[in-house]
Amino acid sequence: MTKEKHTLTPGTIVQGTKLKYTVDHVLGTGAFGITYLATTQVTVHGELGDIETFAHVTLKEFFVKGKMTRNGNLVERAADDELLNSYARSFYMEADKLAELSHPNIVKVLEVFVANNTCYYTMEYLPGGSLNDYIDKKNGLPEAEALRYVRQMGSALSYMHGKKMTHLDVKPLNMVFKEDKHLMLIDYGLSIQYDNNGEAEATEGFGAGTPGYAPLEQSSPENYNLFSPTMDVYALGASYYK
Repeated sequence: MTKEKHTLTPGTIVQGTKLKYTVDHVLGTGAFGITYLATTQVTVHGELGDIETFAHVTLKEFFVKGKMTRNGNLVERAADDELLNSYARSFYMEADKLAELSHPNIVKVLEVFVANNTCYYTMEYLPGGSLNDYIDKKNGLPEAEALRYVRQMGSALSYMHGKKMTHLDVKPLNMVFKEDKHLMLIDYGLSIQYDNNGEAEATEGFGAGTPGYAPLEQSSPENYNLFSPTMDVYALGASYYK
């Protein structure tokens, strides 16, 4: 029996709005998407001219296993599935929210687009692995080093909170090294944007987060419309404890 293919195969070309991406391999899969390492051609501008070169990027594809299938590269889905449509909107909004953020410790989005009958967005590729894996490998970190990473993540969260946004899934697994132990905050799938009145701009509610990191009140529906940076602060403290 032939196993049903859920991921794009290496060498597949995905056409974005501005750039074209060639899939290298799968980096990971989640409940609402598949993450690939991809290559794209970029232009580097210099004083003596321009150079065409290739760069690695992270390509995220909206794909819900069990709800969506593939026909070649084309994704097939039930158009009248309201829950799936809600997930797709949240996926697209995650990229839009990220694209509005500019901070040295927040992963940068290149573009968000629709192709193959689904949504994609591309981000800078972070090859250094997660803080979670680094902690486990070192069997804990010295206090000074741990505080350095907490300050980096605290700076990123303070910037987000200043823009009335909560992350809601702060944990070492969502902190990834860029280079020279420069830490970046990733995975904004649960994040919520609030308006100037403190009202949540989304309508689907937020997730309960990760047990052990998210505070108990995050799972309470009545807190959905409450702009509460303290939920992220609690999770940052739990990350420091880890």
